[in-house]
Amino acid sequence: MKTIFCITSTNPKVFLFTMLLVSLFGFTKQSFADNHREKEAKKLLDLSGLVWLDGNRFLAVSDAKSPEEDNLNRVSILTLPESLSGVGFQSLDLLYPNGGKSNDLESAAAIPGTDYVLLCKSSHDNEGTDRIFLTKVGQVDAKIEDVTTWETFTKSYNIESSAISGSDNDYLFFWAERAQDKTSTEIQWAKLKLKPF
Repeated sequence: MKTIFCITSTNPKVFLFTMLLVSLFGFTKQSFADNHREKEAKKLLDLSGLVWLDGNRFLAVSDAKSPEEDNLNRVSILTLPESLSGVGFQSLDLLYPNGGKSNDLESAAAIPGTDYVLLCKSSHDNEGTDRIFLTKVGQVDAKIEDVTTWETFTKSYNIESSAISGSDNDYLFFWAERAQDKTSTEIQWAKLKLKPF
């Protein structure tokens, strides 16, 4: 089964960055935004979600598993290259509700006109850990401000993608299940409420 990734954007920076992510598997050295010191860059983990934040910044999520991959990064900020040093990478250390690490983040969806992103976790493991984290993203950090579960508004099995559309507190949240052993899947949607989340 082939996975086809399609991006349509009139923003040349978005297109360039996407092409770099597809072609790059590792980096040499890069500068971190918080201290501007050169550090050995890390190899990008498998990305399960990527969302544009602003300017040349993107937020990436990885589907690292717990506990066997607890030492791996789950969320990071990536920036477009400004020199030959390559794509900027800054790992974000998030404090998750009830401690521990998030297991298997599958997608991220930016809330238009805000500094908020939904970090989405959904799996068929039936462990009661299917959660959506309302996360405020700063220039070099992020903080989870609230959390909800998929079961509060839909029945989920293995959601792999998400997106948000709208403005001025009138948002629609879109998601799609993995087409496991099927030829297609359905895009579903619901009104998104931030207060209460």
